[in-house]
Amino acid sequence: MLPTTSSYISILSQNIRSIGANFSGLLTLMERIEASCDIVVLSECWLSRYPTTPVINGYDSYKTRYYNQNDGVIVYVKKSLTKVKVNEPDVLDCNCLIITVGSDLAIIALYRPYAFSDPSNFIQLMDRTLSDLKSYRNIVLVGDINIDIASGCRTSHSLDYLDLLSHHGLFPGHVIPTHGHTCYDHMNLKTTMLAKVLVLETTLTDHFAVLLAISRNSSKNKNLSLVTKTDEEQLQTDLTNIDFGPIYNTDDPNLATSLFIDPIISAIKNNTKLISLSRRRRPLKAWITPGLLRCMRHRDRLYKLSKKEPSNEVLLISYKRYRNFCTNILRQAKQSYERAEFSKAGKNSKQLWNVIQSVTNLAKSKSSANDLLDPNRSHSQTINEVNSYFIRIGRQLAVTMFTLVPLLI
Repeated sequence: MLPTTSSYISILSQNIRSIGANFSGLLTLMERIEASCDIVVLSECWLSRYPTTPVINGYDSYKTRYYNQNDGVIVYVKKSLTKVKVNEPDVLDCNCLIITVGSDLAIIALYRPYAFSDPSNFIQLMDRTLSDLKSYRNIVLVGDINIDIASGCRTSHSLDYLDLLSHHGLFPGHVIPTHGHTCYDHMNLKTTMLAKVLVLETTLTDHFAVLLAISRNSSKNKNLSLVTKTDEEQLQTDLTNIDFGPIYNTDDPNLATSLFIDPIISAIKNNTKLISLSRRRRPLKAWITPGLLRCMRHRDRLYKLSKKEPSNEVLLISYKRYRNFCTNILRQAKQSYERAEFSKAGKNSKQLWNVIQSVTNLAKSKSSANDLLDPNRSHSQTINEVNSYFIRIGRQLAVTMFTLVPLLI
């Protein structure tokens, strides 16, 4: 079940197909799912026929301009949701509202009419919009986009659209069909929070509704690693106080072994505890010490300050000198670590080879092209696999950067 507690922000998206005809059905849907949605996004509202926005108790409403008969996006925001700002950018080929909640969450509510068969203008618009919102760590792009992203049904347009989103760190929350066999109703996410998406098979219109819950709390606790720490002084005291006398009073070797081992294991457990090590204190590499981490972060702070004050030559020179100093220290630390690893390996050929692979990055897995040479494969299969491989490269790089960038902050 989708979490809808106060620790989550929930967003419901529905193609309404005329706000006047189907509004009562929307209220019924909200009651049936038993979810007190914080934000409700309605698309294809036919605002040309129904310019008056219906009222939902406890919600503020916002709407877009309209140009065609079926145009219009309406967004309902719960009054209890604080630090909310809503604006409508000047756009082409779609209706758009941007809702920001504080300084950490931005929601782009969209309706792109099906009549615009070529999404090129829309994709360019999304590129500019997402660039303007890059300071937000959490972005949700939601609405009836009329671009099919269902698995196995993607075209060059949908791939261009998905590649653009992945370039900005957004990925589909679902690819389940929402209109027949097509996935037109999207819930694309860029987030460091816990999130869950459900597709609701409603009969309100021929489009299914999409429901999202995104955590309000930072997921930093998910980025902690656990390390064991032993109080060696207390352990030594406890081992000294162990009475091993019963061992000499038994003739059973198994019992004697237990009497010897069990107190030692118990003493170790009692003096060992798990400590959460935050990402900020966790070394990225084995040879990076806490001191080097502080050095790297000071370098990054100087870089940000120099970018904010590009005319400050003293600050720029200070940054460059410290950057060079930090680079030299990191290089020396890495070289010293690698020499030590080679020394540890000694004449053990297996360990030596493992060190060589680690130092030269030969241990990284590489994809083989042997399958492409299989005579039993058709030319079309081979071509499709090659195209699929290169299409995925941008998305995979975006996923990698999405994972690694927080580690460098």
